[in-house]
Amino acid sequence: MLDKTEVLFGPSSVIYGSDALGGVIHYYTRRPQVSERPDVNLDVLMRYGTINNENTVSAGVEVQLKNFASFTNISHSKFGDLRMGENRTHGFRDWGKQYQFSNNTDRYYNPEPVDNSNPNKQRRIGYEQTDFLQKFFIPFKNKSELDFNIQYSTSTDINRFDRLTETTDDGDLKFAEWYYGPQDRFLFSTQYRIKPESNWMDQGTFTVAYQNIKESRVNRKFSDLNRNSRFENVDVYSLNGDFTKNLNPEVHRNLGYGFEISYNDVESTSKGEVLEVDGNSVIGVEDTYVVQTRYPDGGSNYMSSAVYASYRQDLGDRSTLNTGIRLTNTVLNAKWIDTTYIKLPDNSIHLMNTAVTATVGYTYRPQESWQLNGVLSSGFRSPNIDDVGKVREKNGDVTVPNADLEPEFAYNFEAGALKYFDERRSYLGFTTYYTLLNNYIIRAPYELNGSSTIIYDGEEANVVANVNKGNAYIVGGTLNFKGALSNTWNTRASVTYTQGTAYDTKEPLSSIPPLFGNVEFNYAKNRIETGVSVIFNGRKRASDYNVSEGIDNLNQTPFLEEENTYYGTPSWYTINCYIRLKSSKNIDFLVNLDNILDHHYKEFASAISAPGRNISFTVIGSF
Repeated sequence: MLDKTEVLFGPSSVIYGSDALGGVIHYYTRRPQVSERPDVNLDVLMRYGTINNENTVSAGVEVQLKNFASFTNISHSKFGDLRMGENRTHGFRDWGKQYQFSNNTDRYYNPEPVDNSNPNKQRRIGYEQTDFLQKFFIPFKNKSELDFNIQYSTSTDINRFDRLTETTDDGDLKFAEWYYGPQDRFLFSTQYRIKPESNWMDQGTFTVAYQNIKESRVNRKFSDLNRNSRFENVDVYSLNGDFTKNLNPEVHRNLGYGFEISYNDVESTSKGEVLEVDGNSVIGVEDTYVVQTRYPDGGSNYMSSAVYASYRQDLGDRSTLNTGIRLTNTVLNAKWIDTTYIKLPDNSIHLMNTAVTATVGYTYRPQESWQLNGVLSSGFRSPNIDDVGKVREKNGDVTVPNADLEPEFAYNFEAGALKYFDERRSYLGFTTYYTLLNNYIIRAPYELNGSSTIIYDGEEANVVANVNKGNAYIVGGTLNFKGALSNTWNTRASVTYTQGTAYDTKEPLSSIPPLFGNVEFNYAKNRIETGVSVIFNGRKRASDYNVSEGIDNLNQTPFLEEENTYYGTPSWYTINCYIRLKSSKNIDFLVNLDNILDHHYKEFASAISAPGRNISFTVIGSF
């Protein structure tokens, strides 16, 4: 389904607007192609994975005509319980093991947890998902083109593993149920491309899109018949216009400009139900009660509008200048009606923010085999509905709304060098960057109506909120290598280091990964392709965690009883290999062997142990 993936590092607000503060990953789905001769192409994929009994089936049909093209894809995946790695080289023999679990469902009631026959298997995390993609492409004689894009995705209930393994002060499991209801997403967009080749435009693209997202969160504690349900319905409308003009083809002077309007409408509801049970069966509802909604129950909306321009010019044969500027305005409205649990100073919030962001990039090629890059850019993130109005509980902290939240800004410097070898078949590259965050947003202790605690879902909890702080920085670098060892052997390697610290508190920033990288060797000849790779992560010490914000899940790392502190995330590595055999013109067989040594580890900030040794078998057919 994917055609390509675009990865942008650093502030990207000039292109993508607010929230594009640290970088952007942009996925492009497959686009159908027209053909002078009518043609029909069929793509089929089937995959099975041993580690969680994954079964995935995908089928796509592309119809190519002279003046019309269509692509249809349907895929379905079923995932079972996930077995973690059993080789505990980190030395923590019980870390991550699940000795008990809840087998409660929306229809089955059990007041007690059940023993896990295999503590290395993470129970009740399986789910199913179905995805549908439909694209139409229509070219016109005046060089214009029209695209239609329809996407729909749905899932079964998805249990939240970290909440289902959360314990009380007595060490007992806290939740009998904690799951996301079916995740439903619908997208419709149409894109019209023109090529007027006028004085002010060579080509332009207009995009109109609508997206609807439905989701829910349901939880119930053990030995409790009260089930809390929270529902969200999000409608997203957007209109984009992107235009380009080649000002001077001889020296590659290009002008780009455009506009963007996006509107988000969030509807949040909730309900509390006292279940009626008969033995182990849930037979109905005895009573109802009020539950705090996750977002403002009176509705909330967020609108972003922007205009932007970019300019690119070659400064001679060896250098290129790239610049851009963007003006963005955001408006947020939120209203609370029910004040049973949370009483705000003002039940209505209206926030409007405007910002100008810019970027300047310079590329210099002193020799054909050398390339030097430098980028200065700025970005901003206007508080959205999640930041301002969301109410959630985690680890005894309840996040409450903060109407005084202001935008955060980022100022970034990036420099890089790239050296090519062997007629550009190999290269060695290095990129480093420094980002200054101003007025950065962080979750911190807060008082609501003069109190630092609140009653939430029947329990007293600490009050926290998103607040603005002073200045912080993020610094890092990436080293990349690609080598052509021969006509059949290739190698790749990369390593990335990142550090982030607040200037005012000297505290580490949240969401900063430890050192990570990979090394791989690949062989390809005739119908056979194979390779081996090593993926690694360095240790993340407890002292490098932001403890006050608590979003990096330090409590999910090993606990040192003798020191009464957490260890942090242990370092880890996996060895993986694959072989791909093209058995015929139309059919490929792919076998992957991941985590060959069956190492136990957790990704940074994850509450779920990573998969152990896994063998997956994939059949790919193109007809």
